[in-house]
Amino acid sequence: GTIPSIRLFLPAASPLFVAYPLGMANIRTLIVEDHDFFRRTIALLLETEGRIEIVGAVASGEEAIRLVHALRLDVVLMDLNLPDISGLTAIEKIAPLDDAPAILVLTGADDVESVLHSFAAGAQGYLLKEMVGEELLISAILTVACGGIFLDAETFSLLKTTFPAPS
Repeated sequence: GTIPSIRLFLPAASPLFVAYPLGMANIRTLIVEDHDFFRRTIALLLETEGRIEIVGAVASGEEAIRLVHALRLDVVLMDLNLPDISGLTAIEKIAPLDDAPAILVLTGADDVESVLHSFAAGAQGYLLKEMVGEELLISAILTVACGGIFLDAETFSLLKTTFPAPS
């Protein structure tokens, strides 16, 4: 086969880049967030991004699991604090599925345990709500959709402080 051409995606406020294959179809994305205002805000932020297609926005973990089974998804944006089951439980049920979408945790939980449990459950990215801006969110989605791992700067700093390099 031929090697697909690569587009480098350079977010304005971030040193990281995402290699994004030009021929790649839209990234079919599900938003799982129980706060209606934040759910709508995220959808509006992503609406104008041509590579990302919002195929659903739900408020519960059970509904997210149902839609993952019903739709072909590439990425799930998952809050951890949900009204029915926790986001961690939902991740544990989604991640092992055949053709499971990449899971990007989008949460206010800024503790080490939440970060570690999210990755252990099968998440590919972790983004704090307080860090969310359009470029960073798009960069995070593109990163996990292409098989990468994503951490925002604050979460990375938290992990570096908690687990310092051996001297």
